[in-house]
Amino acid sequence: IIDAYLGKSVVIIHDLISLRKKNHSLSAKYVSYCMLKASQLKADYIYISKTTKRVIDSIELFKNCKGYYFPNTFFRFEEIAKKNTILDLGYILLVTGVGDNKDLDGALKLYSSISKDERLPLKILGCGNAIERVKKIIDDHRVQSEIEVIPFLDLDDVVSLYCNSTFIWAHSKYEGYGRAVAEAKLSHKKILCTQISAFMEQKDENVYLYTNQNDFHIQYKAVLASKYKDIHGQLIEHEIFKSQLEFLYGKK
Repeated sequence: IIDAYLGKSVVIIHDLISLRKKNHSLSAKYVSYCMLKASQLKADYIYISKTTKRVIDSIELFKNCKGYYFPNTFFRFEEIAKKNTILDLGYILLVTGVGDNKDLDGALKLYSSISKDERLPLKILGCGNAIERVKKIIDDHRVQSEIEVIPFLDLDDVVSLYCNSTFIWAHSKYEGYGRAVAEAKLSHKKILCTQISAFMEQKDENVYLYTNQNDFHIQYKAVLASKYKDIHGQLIEHEIFKSQLEFLYGKK
């Protein structure tokens, strides 16, 4: 904030979840204050997805400020993934969390609705600090024996989980970006995900979107029946990131 007053800072906006009225935590209030004050001071800002930019514009935040599009980058993830052998060990990797937007209970309702003969084992990644809480949610759906909750892992092991899965699953109500989709692409995996703006932004032939339980079952069968289409060169987010750096620093 001091740098914003001095005109020396650039504010990075990942998402605007902290501005939601039901976020009453001290950290959410602090993040909200910093964003609103920086906007008031006409600070330059960086947004990490077109979805985030649309929300910023819709609520007239950072109006008449200079904005830069710097997508999330995954250079380290990409470096590790290139060294991994891509296998299919017969499990779904659900990349999630325990925040309200992740709707873990909704995801487990969908998972438990799959017929037992079609249901692959599920590994849940992203809840390392709330494993016991997640296990209680799982207990409500009576599919405990088919689910493994993954604890905290280093990045090498996380990438290995991606590379050994049958496909990646991202279920969410809203996201600022949706990194699981980009990470799935770097792991040469298909991805099943909710039809929200941040995921639709990254849609290609390996991304299967659903809006409700009926859609979910159709797309679940489709993602299992299809083969991964090797259509990716460099991740588009990395291309944009590099071009923005060149623009800012005047490189040709």
